[in-house]
Amino acid sequence: MSTGLVANHCYSVLSVHEINVRGKKVKICKMKNPYGGGSVWNGAWGPRSQLWTDSLRREVGDTDSSGGVFCMPFDEYVNLVGFTNICKYEDDDCHSYAFKNSPVPEQSFFEFTLGNDF
Repeated sequence: MSTGLVANHCYSVLSVHEINVRGKKVKICKMKNPYGGGSVWNGAWGPRSQLWTDSLRREVGDTDSSGGVFCMPFDEYVNLVGFTNICKYEDDDCHSYAFKNSPVPEQSFFEFTLGNDF
């Protein structure tokens, strides 16, 4: 079964949620394909997943796959996504973090800071 995701493609992480499903905590990533619908996750917690309830959709917020927004299990995200880049911008500073996804506890990352010349 194809995941629906495109290899070597950038997806935005909008948020991460810990939801309660039948007494069990489940972590999901809310993602967006910046090019809109089409190439979105089609597994558990994807747009057509039977796991969703109206209550859970309200809790997580908009998951309209026609706009490219979708959810996927956090553990699948870690297994399938090769790199995660996080950029944090502050008024007078800019930091960028790059993470190489791998099974915990072998996660690695590096950090760099851009000077005022940037």
